[in-house]
Amino acid sequence: MTRFETYRKKSLRTIASERMELGQNQELEGNSVATLTKAQIVEALFSKNLFTKGESAQVIETLFELIKASLEKGDEVLISGFGKFCVREKMQRNGRNPQSGEPMTLPPRKVVTFKCSWVLRDNMNRETEKHPITKTKRR
Repeated sequence: MTRFETYRKKSLRTIASERMELGQNQELEGNSVATLTKAQIVEALFSKNLFTKGESAQVIETLFELIKASLEKGDEVLISGFGKFCVREKMQRNGRNPQSGEPMTLPPRKVVTFKCSWVLRDNMNRETEKHPITKTKRR
């Protein structure tokens, strides 16, 4: 049985709890990386025995509602050690209809951008045991 087939047989709860314990995504097949879903986050919080499943879902839902409300107002959301969500305004621009090829004007719009913290970036790029990351301030 291949590694992929083994993972397919495990329940989502097992995979989510393993991923939370390891602090990383598990590669399932080739270059594809599993996606952490809201349900898996709720399940991982529940598995820590801090809240009931309903309370875990409510905590996660409330957190995302607060983040969405702040971004809708145009505020930035900074989560230390994780990153910063910002609202950026894009100007009106010229474009093309991909089906007909005729030129058209795209209206101005707002987009959400994310910049990860240097702590997260260093942890993602760290080579295990070869180059330990020292806690130094970035400029």
